[in-house]
Amino acid sequence: IEKLDFDIRPLRLLIGQLVLPSVNMEKPKLILEKKENGENNWDLPAFSKGNAVTETVVPDDRHDFPLIETLSIRQGQVIYRDDKKKLNLDLMIDSASGSGGDDEKGLSLKGEGKLQEKTFKLIASGGSLDTLRYSSKDYPLDIEITMGATRVKFAGSLREPVKMTGIDAVLELE
Repeated sequence: IEKLDFDIRPLRLLIGQLVLPSVNMEKPKLILEKKENGENNWDLPAFSKGNAVTETVVPDDRHDFPLIETLSIRQGQVIYRDDKKKLNLDLMIDSASGSGGDDEKGLSLKGEGKLQEKTFKLIASGGSLDTLRYSSKDYPLDIEITMGATRVKFAGSLREPVKMTGIDAVLELE
């Protein structure tokens, strides 16, 4: 991350809540690689045997996420490589933003990249960051991916976005 700026509410930590009123990132770069031997660059050997990292970091439900009221990512990059599947994804994120509250702007993501050496574009929008946290509400999500003459569109909602269950959506392929 070239630049990271965030605010924190320390008094909420006393009651076990991590509240970040704003998180702003410029030029973050995330590289995820799966090797043919099954190793992943995100597996940390010192913690893997006891599953300590997974137990600590991976949330059990939506309320385990920190409360981020406003999120902004500019000029980001996500690279994913899977040697076994011969998959190579390089996504440049123009901008990603989101904020909390029902009346607030929801999640917005726009970017383009290369997949298997072919250019593609991605546009995604979702509900507010608050909606993502509350299990009583379905999380709305729209995604459109264009790669050459191919277009994939997902429009719907997820009952449990963390577990990727309860999907109610329309999927269009052209």
